[in-house]
Amino acid sequence: MWQDFVSSSNIEWIGYKPEQHQLFVGFLNGSVYVYYSVPEAVATKFRHAGSKGRFHHQNIRGLYTFDQLQ
Repeated sequence: MWQDFVSSSNIEWIGYKPEQHQLFVGFLNGSVYVYYSVPEAVATKFRHAGSKGRFHHQNIRGLYTFDQLQ
């Protein structure tokens, strides 16, 4: 698993478990979400995106099933 703290106005950190294809997103408000069946290529693009919030909104939110962990 990798996990990175990121520079974003809304997202604090992102993490990914490649074996399970699970993407974790921690927000500055303390909420944490896990997204399921996320391809590694998408997680890698998210990791390197210039705008994490825009990438999340356009490429993750609403496209993958998720659970709120916190």
